[in-house]
Amino acid sequence: MKLDDNGDRRLTWGEVRHHQPDIERYAYQYLHFDGGSGNACIIVPLRQQVDDHADGAYAVFFFEVSCARMPMRLSLDYRMFFDIDPSHRGILILHHGADITTALLSPQNAKVALVLAL
Repeated sequence: MKLDDNGDRRLTWGEVRHHQPDIERYAYQYLHFDGGSGNACIIVPLRQQVDDHADGAYAVFFFEVSCARMPMRLSLDYRMFFDIDPSHRGILILHHGADITTALLSPQNAKVALVLAL
């Protein structure tokens, strides 16, 4: 996917905004949630933003996970960029009611089980 429209090797916010649907489509194809047997879950995208850190800018995706029934456990399978960059890491921050759960996602920790409090 080409994001740098003017070819200057720098992404502007305008270029990122222009390609948000493509970025979203790419990202969410590597992110899968499962609520258990017979409990299909889908991702409902909310918004994107770019977060600046000392070592660069990062894409942040805000979304909801909607399942057929409220699961007690939710499993996540995350595979973004691992095939082209094994050093890539994803950070999940899950808000469920008043509870917050975090997970660092890597090729060695691509599947995580999340326990949801009632």
